[in-house]
Amino acid sequence: RGVSKLGGATDKCRMNLLSAWPLITELARSSDGRKMVTEGLGLCNDLRKGEGAELIEYLQYPWFLLAEGNYPFESTYITFAVGPGYYPLPAWPMRVACEGGLNDDLGVRVSGNVSDVNFSISVGNDDLVVDVNWRDSQSNIDPSALSKDAKKAILRLMKGVKEAVSVWYNVTGDQTCLDFTSQQLQQQQQQQQQHQQKKERKKGRSIRHHLLIAEKTRMLTHPKRRGGGSPRGVEEGNDDMIRSSDSNNVGFFTNSVLGGGGDSSSNTCSITADDYSFGCWEGVCCNENLNLVNTISQGLGADLLYWPPSSPFRKTARDLPSLIGPRFAQGPGCEGGYFKPKGLFGVPKNSDSWSEWLTTYYGDKRRVVGKSAASNIVFSNGMLDPWSSAGVYAGGRPPQTYDSGATIQNLTEDGSSIALLLDLGAHHLDLFFSTDKDPECAKEARLVEEKYIQRWIVEHRTESS
Repeated sequence: RGVSKLGGATDKCRMNLLSAWPLITELARSSDGRKMVTEGLGLCNDLRKGEGAELIEYLQYPWFLLAEGNYPFESTYITFAVGPGYYPLPAWPMRVACEGGLNDDLGVRVSGNVSDVNFSISVGNDDLVVDVNWRDSQSNIDPSALSKDAKKAILRLMKGVKEAVSVWYNVTGDQTCLDFTSQQLQQQQQQQQQHQQKKERKKGRSIRHHLLIAEKTRMLTHPKRRGGGSPRGVEEGNDDMIRSSDSNNVGFFTNSVLGGGGDSSSNTCSITADDYSFGCWEGVCCNENLNLVNTISQGLGADLLYWPPSSPFRKTARDLPSLIGPRFAQGPGCEGGYFKPKGLFGVPKNSDSWSEWLTTYYGDKRRVVGKSAASNIVFSNGMLDPWSSAGVYAGGRPPQTYDSGATIQNLTEDGSSIALLLDLGAHHLDLFFSTDKDPECAKEARLVEEKYIQRWIVEHRTESS
């Protein structure tokens, strides 16, 4: 949303970004194409054979973080948490990213069914065409035979992408090129370690695997900072297979998760101030994240931005086991590899990929809607925030269209729990101190939240008396 008209940018920005990924994939297949990508993106080192897919991952990485921090004012909130430190992102950073050239008509056209990931990209006078069908792409690209106009269009697109991602990668203002290769070499070494670890793991991929890759990528990008958010959004399915089964949940939790990491009485906490945030977010990510973490699903849905899709199948709701792992499968806990070296102990001995612990103890969010299983809650959803895809809504999923300002959705029969939709809200914008730059949705949301809190207090006092 942040790189489209809904977020104050243009729909052209989103479509230009979407077209860049298949074009890079095809250009990276030849030496002439890789030279064109290197030049257009302003890479510090020449793109090498076989690096196209990982270059795309590098270029896609900042967008979740920019979306989280898409505030109407300068902010160091996200850069301090997961970036280089106290370097502020500009006001409306997603809009700024698009203003570097991606809002323009660059001579790159997209046709076909984008939401079904079945579309074509054409450049110039159709002398360059890339056909995309889900994860596959094919083209007639011969970089040496491209017309002058087609080459110009590709270079302008690549430059636009560079300017866009530099809002994050050059937030310090001291970078002269995109330093992809040095990051890539380090990542290759870590991937070798991950490959060895995979041999020791039980069959089936868990969500923790994806999260650890994301964390390693964050540490590569900004090795001095750890913690914080996760990239990209997830579209939750409505398949019955992901509904709760309390008896199975309790058994899973009792037999697999309780018990911690051994005898904590013999362990001494030795964490330092530099790693103060390490034990917070990583503990959640490692142990209970089907409901919380939006890292494993991308390139899906009507508002397509990423490519290729993470799911091998179009029926993604039924494909969750291939992304997360088998239901009730147990993965290794995170104490040994991540917490114990930092001097932290007592985390669950096994990871909880399907978030059974959270569902068992606090209930599935579907039970909130309509059944008054919960009361006195305002679920605030900033629609520019990538976490909004995991929010609570009257219809179960984020609506495709909504009004400007703060929209109220009633969730429960007694009216005590509601959902708020902030059309221009990023990551908990309504919980920040108010400023004169706040959009109307934030001002309205704070008034609604105050009204409901006051009502709950009055009701409690009345019941008590």
